[in-house]
Amino acid sequence: MENELEHLNWNIQHALKQLEGPLAEELKLFHDVSPASPQSSVVVYQKLLDTVQALDKLLVTLTPPHMLLVDGIFAAAFTNSKVLLCASEHRLADHVQNLQPCSISELANAAGLYEQGLSQIIRYLREMGYFYQDPVTRKLSNNRLSNLLRKDHWGTWINWVDFFPREYYDLLSHLPTQLKSDQPKTATELFYNTDKPIYQFLAETGRAEGFHRVTGTGSVVEAPGLLADYPWDDVKGETVVDIGAGVGDFIRTYLEKFPDATAAAFELPSTAEILQQRFPPNDTLAKRVVSITGGDFFKDPLPQSSVYLLRWILHNWGDEDCVKLLRRIRDTITIKPGVSRVLIVESVVFDGRLGRGARYADIRMLARCRNKERTLDEYRTLAEDAGWRLNKIVSPRGCLTQILELRPVGACAVFRNGNGSSNGNNVGPEWESELM
Repeated sequence: MENELEHLNWNIQHALKQLEGPLAEELKLFHDVSPASPQSSVVVYQKLLDTVQALDKLLVTLTPPHMLLVDGIFAAAFTNSKVLLCASEHRLADHVQNLQPCSISELANAAGLYEQGLSQIIRYLREMGYFYQDPVTRKLSNNRLSNLLRKDHWGTWINWVDFFPREYYDLLSHLPTQLKSDQPKTATELFYNTDKPIYQFLAETGRAEGFHRVTGTGSVVEAPGLLADYPWDDVKGETVVDIGAGVGDFIRTYLEKFPDATAAAFELPSTAEILQQRFPPNDTLAKRVVSITGGDFFKDPLPQSSVYLLRWILHNWGDEDCVKLLRRIRDTITIKPGVSRVLIVESVVFDGRLGRGARYADIRMLARCRNKERTLDEYRTLAEDAGWRLNKIVSPRGCLTQILELRPVGACAVFRNGNGSSNGNNVGPEWESELM
């Protein structure tokens, strides 16, 4: 045991020296998935993810149980989110960007905070990986993680930090009550003391704008990976119909990326009005938005096309409703062999570190609308029950989601593995199925 741990520690220290030294710039290329970032190797990125997965399992295996328990009580669900909220609310990364390098005292003066309290917050943030502090001068600068907290960061992650640690944090206190077998309300309904469907309540109380801002951030930060790592050339010349398009962030980035592409949007009537405003007649992109339709996707006619996109939609609904929606699309879709498909973009529940984001979202969906994120097998079952087959799964770089490509049964070619053999009705191992 002792020899094994010494060997392990030596290898970890060696790897850290390499990754923080001569390989630091190369590593940065794989972390920086942005509209302006250069294309990095998909193969190496997958090895990076495999390493993260293995190290996380190793960490859980080695950490004493009482330390894991304390982390569970105080860390992600209690202290981390509130410390990040302090950094966000007081715009610490923005002040550091203007002053860097700067002392704690200089930062406190700029932010209007008292120095002792700020030093404790910074110490906690530093342990989480935010900010660089010079070991000699003790002055602060931004690093790759604290840069995400800047208001001018292209990904607008600050919207998530401003949103989730507030009301979302508070409403989760009702989750134990929701779990009772005789409790009909969700934690969200209990928190807001409402009987109305959550999205109707958000709209009527003026909270919808903040919600759309958060979902818009998800669209913006994931767009580079989604657009780079899925083979959109396969649907070149087809109109992509975004069902539940939100306020159109993905459609906009899709049309900007592909100058010859066309798209259509389907949303609730109130959100469709916002979409119309975002694509006014004088907007050059508006000419390639074939239609913006308001309605109920369970009842009203859907726009007809050969390609449909469902992004962060199915996790809002139970299995029966998901099958109903997928069947409606199956009945509407224009069949073009080798082309027709529906793309589901969701956080698939996997084990280990790579599935952590999906498990966070799974509990949020439970508390919000008594629904869930799903495993790959659960999505496969939904697809088959609705007349589709799961043809491919893609994990785009820089994304918290996967793209599940469904093909209409009887209208698609069997997906082939790299060796040319058929995988029958199944996708291969979870992290080896056309992953990017």
